[in-house]
Amino acid sequence: MYDIPEAVPVDGTRRTYFIEGDPADINAITLAEIEAAVEIHNYLTSDGFQNGGDQAVIPDERHGTSRTLERGGRETDTLTTIYTYNLNDPTDDKARLAMAKGTKGVIVELLQVEEDAPNAVGDWYEAYPITCGKQIPMQTAPNALDRITQRQNMRGAKAEFRQLVAA
Repeated sequence: MYDIPEAVPVDGTRRTYFIEGDPADINAITLAEIEAAVEIHNYLTSDGFQNGGDQAVIPDERHGTSRTLERGGRETDTLTTIYTYNLNDPTDDKARLAMAKGTKGVIVELLQVEEDAPNAVGDWYEAYPITCGKQIPMQTAPNALDRITQRQNMRGAKAEFRQLVAA
């Protein structure tokens, strides 16, 4: 018999925030810093958080073996966001206004947080130190919302699988 581990559905378990500037410590973001940040998760489309990355491989060829071994090389993190905008109402346009081209900040994605639960110390997150790229309005399409796609330029290493701390 197989022992299948419990998995967590993604839908409704992500929260995303934009902190302008830098938190005191990207590896120990506080609950207060998240509460003061701009909520962008309800602006992001369902495919609007496109994170990725890669690690180059360094071939390790030794005289004493016929095998080519490998070592990990440079790492690259990437992030592109797609979000809605509303030029007629700044209260419904917070993502576009906060993430203007050239703005430096950190995008924080809280992981596996129930949709109706409050943010709490101990919530898991990943954080991306970025400089906001060009905001590009996407082509119109039938039955679509106005959206912007924006490459977020990484300016440091991503903080992976950290937990929110108290102030």
